[in-house]
Amino acid sequence: MQKDLIREIRVDRIKQAQEEEVWIAGMKKYLSSLIADLTQAEARSYGKIAADYEVDEQDLLFYCPPRRDREMIATD
Repeated sequence: MQKDLIREIRVDRIKQAQEEEVWIAGMKKYLSSLIADLTQAEARSYGKIAADYEVDEQDLLFYCPPRRDREMIATD
């Protein structure tokens, strides 16, 4: 029970921090297909890097590097 509470607090803190970062909030909008809220330049910019990011069911943004980058990181 206490672990669940701690996890919930952590998720809330991460979510709050991500909402305070303008580019993260914009990327989440782009990935959630809310591009009407973005300028054309913002949408174009997010579109260039969107393939490397995902939003989970808790609305948290995660960086998911391409496979070749993950393999390079693992061998370092």
